[in-house]
Parts: sequence; C-alpha cells; structure tokens
Amino acid sequence: MPVDIQKINNSLAKTNKAIIALGDSFVEGQGAIDDDLYEKYNWHFEAPGYPLKILADDNTKARIVKEYPDLILENSQIMIFQMCARNAFVDVLANKYFMGEYTPINFGKAGGSNRGRVKQLYLHPQINWHLIKELIIIFMPTSLERFDFVEDTATTPGNWFKTVWPSLPKGHETSAMGKLWGAYSEAVFSDKAGMIESYLAVKELESWCQNKNAKLIITPAFDKRFEKSIMKSILRKTISRESNWLYKDESHYIHDNDAESLAEHWPWHLMFDPNGHFTMAHMCMMNEPDLSDKEEFYFQFQNKRSPLGWMTPCSHPGQKGHDLFARLVFEYLRGN
Repeated sequence: MPVDIQKINNSLAKTNKAIIALGDSFVEGQGAIDDDLYEKYNWHFEAPGYPLKILADDNTKARIVKEYPDLILENSQIMIFQMCARNAFVDVLANKYFMGEYTPINFGKAGGSNRGRVKQLYLHPQINWHLIKELIIIFMPTSLERFDFVEDTATTPGNWFKTVWPSLPKGHETSAMGKLWGAYSEAVFSDKAGMIESYLAVKELESWCQNKNAKLIITPAFDKRFEKSIMKSILRKTISRESNWLYKDESHYIHDNDAESLAEHWPWHLMFDPNGHFTMAHMCMMNEPDLSDKEEFYFQFQNKRSPLGWMTPCSHPGQKGHDLFARLVFEYLRGN
C-alpha cells in the first residue's frame, strides 16, 4: 500500500515523534482484517501473496463497506488494504498503546527483501524528517532467498524495488525477468549469500539509527535462521559453482573464510523476543492450543484460519497477533 506522505507530515507536525516499521507482508499487515469481520463472512484464499477476498453478493458487499469505513469497494471486490494497515502492529503501537504520541510509518511491503526494506529510509525525502525529535525503528528481517533490484518501471508511488526469488515465475521462463530469476538461482543465490546480504542490511540500518539517534528493535518475521548458531553454520559453508564459466579453476576459489565471524557482529543486543519467542510467527503459533506442530510451521494453516485466529488463511498474523506484538513492544519500551 502506498505511503501517505501528507498524512505522515500532518501527524509529525503534531507529535514530533515517529515509529517506523521495516519488513515484508508481516509488517505491512497482510491478512490482518478485523476478527469480527472474518467471523461474519466466508473468505477465499487464492494463493500466497494474494489478499483474502470476501465471498458475498454485490448487495452484501455494499452493506459491508458501509459498516466498515476503511474498506473500499472497487470493481465488485472489497479492498481490505486500509483495514489491514490500521491493524498492523506499528499503527496499533502508535495509536492504541502510545495513544497517538507517535506517528506510525509503515514501510512494509509484501514479498520485499531485507536489502530493499532498509533502503526505504532513503527513498522518501518528501517526509518532513526534520520534524522528528524522537524515533523508534522496528525491523522484521524476512527470509534469505529474496533479493531486490531497483524498479524503474513501477507506477505505484513508493514502489522502488522488484524482488527476485531463486525459482522461475510460471509462464515467464523465457522472458527477460524469467531469465534473471534463473540466473539469480544458479549464479547468485545461496543461504550464505542471503545471510551476508541480510548482515549488510542490518549493519547499514544500525549505522543509520546511530546517526539519527534512533532506537532500534529487531524481531524476525518468521525465519529462525537469524538465530546465532544457525547463522554461524550457514556462514561457514563453502559454496562451489562449478557451472560458473567465469572461473576455469574452481580450486582457487574454494577456501575457508572468516564469514562465520560476521555472526559475532550482528547486533544481538538489539534483538527482541516477543514473549520469549524468536519470531513474530512463533509468538502467534504458541498461542494456539493443542497443536502437534507449533514450531514447523505456520503454513499448516494456509487456506484455513488457525483455531483461535492467531494466523490467517494467507499465513500471516491475524489482528490479535499484531495487537499482542504491539503491546509487548510497548511494555519493552516502557521498561516493563
């Protein structure tokens, strides 16, 4: 959802304080519709990355939009983005728990990478940054396989990046983008490369926050590989790309390195474990009773809501998950 610059600036003129959230769809608030709205109607899950849709006739949809002012009816479809943004933890933290003391700024984007999300801090010069006297940054690292390239054809305001994955997009195998995805998979991506990219992103963010005197909090969205021992095991791997025509003699490029030592310099002191859980997803999962598999993984609820509604049919935290995380961050910031 595009960032509303005017709304942010109007709020900053009153608060002089801001909370910025950086991350993917977990930050954006995807799927975080009002619990009572979900329980009243039938919902359709199309595929990962697609918003949930209400299954109802046109008259019912028109009535729903009147009942919930932040829903929009467009081409016979109810757009839920504004409701999800309202329920996203950064808005809940600023508006409900801090009672409007801070301006919420949501830089979350579905499918985005750690690299691209951190760089959002440089890409909104229209925001009146000079008005901010107190700043909190909440960063939710996402999975390692994503990489963001600058997007020069985007028409959506604020959409500066195109994300590639190590898999071919169906139906686009022979297109330029499909070839890029294939080359990324074969010649660039590994868990180690993704972890180094994430390390560079978080160090850049740490420096930015130090320069701005901003408080930084880091909680992974769902990926437990940012735990120290796992991070070390990934970074100590030796990667060989025998098909890489640039290097005739691979033996010159396969050697031990000190990448593992990067794990020692990750800002562990800035990590926040909500209710003792390493990720937001696991925090939500542990609130669901009688689950045989609470650790691996929340995708078990894809296309169906978790029993108590902590996870949505699109595999994201529900309204109560965002609210709980916001409350725990609030208590942490208040020193409780």
